[in-house]
Amino acid sequence: QNMGRKIWITHEENLMSQSAVALLDLYGIISTERANIVINKFGGIIPLIKELTHGYSDDKEARLIYNNIGIVKADMFDIDKPIVMAQAHTLHMRLDIIPDNWFDVLVADECDLFLSATFKAPLDYFKCNLYLFLTATPYRQDGLLMTDICDEIIYEYTLEQAIRDGYLCELNAIVIKTSTNLDDVHTQGGDFNIGELANKVNTLSRNNLIVDKYIEYSSGQQFICFGADVEHVIDLCEAFNEKGIKTHYVVSDKDRMVEGTDRKTIVNAYKNGEIVGLVNFNIFSAGFDAPDTGTVILACPTKSKRKF
Repeated sequence: QNMGRKIWITHEENLMSQSAVALLDLYGIISTERANIVINKFGGIIPLIKELTHGYSDDKEARLIYNNIGIVKADMFDIDKPIVMAQAHTLHMRLDIIPDNWFDVLVADECDLFLSATFKAPLDYFKCNLYLFLTATPYRQDGLLMTDICDEIIYEYTLEQAIRDGYLCELNAIVIKTSTNLDDVHTQGGDFNIGELANKVNTLSRNNLIVDKYIEYSSGQQFICFGADVEHVIDLCEAFNEKGIKTHYVVSDKDRMVEGTDRKTIVNAYKNGEIVGLVNFNIFSAGFDAPDTGTVILACPTKSKRKF
């Protein structure tokens, strides 16, 4: 806590909020439980900070969060707080208005992404006393090595150890065999070609088989399901709902979302237990925290160790 001003760089708003809450708890500012309650009242950490920036709130816990967390994202640019949560793509475009010695500590979350030019730019620009890189998936399909940005591995915590320590549950992996043949699906960027793969796997019979096997093995458990593309996600969601399993989907294309819904509302409903299933395409594949999830459904075959 006494190491000076810190910048925490990540790529996604959910990860920003989760990490900010964890840091506030770590530093004894406000507990994770209370922070989440306060943040949810405002509809997220971004709306909370915006409201307190432009108006007044007598919520003392909200003020604690506001006083300690700055945000660099889209139209938000507050680098004067003790902890700054920055979205990588926005930060990349604002480096020229931040002194290079402004931060004492830089944390790169999901650091396997930081080998691309956009993500690597702040690592090269800032002159910090400490650079800390975090990832649960230190693999890249393009062959680039983490040693290109890191000097040394100072701590490694395996899945097996996390299970033994009680932080993760034991995995019960069930393979569901289908008649889908992927032999003629080409490889692109180290993984299956998305369009070709989706054409193969998005069939009524396969989608219904996935739902039936969920009912057989995991009925009643909250689940996150990964589809092959946007259309596959929508069709899978429909298949679950047709069997009476309350399910929503989330995709990055806002025009394909169900009218009147948005990612934040759906995620909150899932975390509050109001819906059973959450189907997505490349949304919840890194760092998404939902501890009540009982089942993960990989409806999208992959060659990527990182995705798996």
